[in-house]
Amino acid sequence: MAADALHLSSAEASSGATMTITLPSGPVTAKIPPVRNGQVLKIQGPQGAQYVRVHVIPSPARRLMRVFAGLVLLVPAGLGPAVLISSAFAPRPNPNAVPICDGQSMGPSDRCQFSGDINVVYTYTEMQQREAQSQPSPGALAAGGSILTGVDVVVVAVYLVQRRLVRRHPVPVRAVPAVGSHA
Repeated sequence: MAADALHLSSAEASSGATMTITLPSGPVTAKIPPVRNGQVLKIQGPQGAQYVRVHVIPSPARRLMRVFAGLVLLVPAGLGPAVLISSAFAPRPNPNAVPICDGQSMGPSDRCQFSGDINVVYTYTEMQQREAQSQPSPGALAAGGSILTGVDVVVVAVYLVQRRLVRRHPVPVRAVPAVGSHA
């Protein structure tokens, strides 16, 4: 749709500008309204409509901020797939593992006593069950990883749709032949 690109500084793009643009049909002077990067201008000149895509040249500070934001967003974008993959390699809870009480392995006839508001005593089997329940299951990790990955996919899809919508609807601009041009 857009044959050429119009390069604007961030100040020109945010406040608008009047400038001479060289089109295939010749130079024209156009008043550019405030626009965003990637938007398409439909420049209506004496020779018909011409489409030009706006390219905003970012300042060095803006480029640095984009790099920093990209690195920061890389962490959550990779977290979902990483959790999902790690769930496949997560150890399964072993209900027959030897329980630990106060840093010591328990024997089948041992009892484990916890003191607190009330004294609680657990048998070997009860401690095995408590420890098996306290371990995260791979299914829970897979569910969490799936949710995070789904959120990542939705965010990317929304971004791409918004970007496409911005580029689909051209901004109309009236132009007149540039002063001193030969038409």
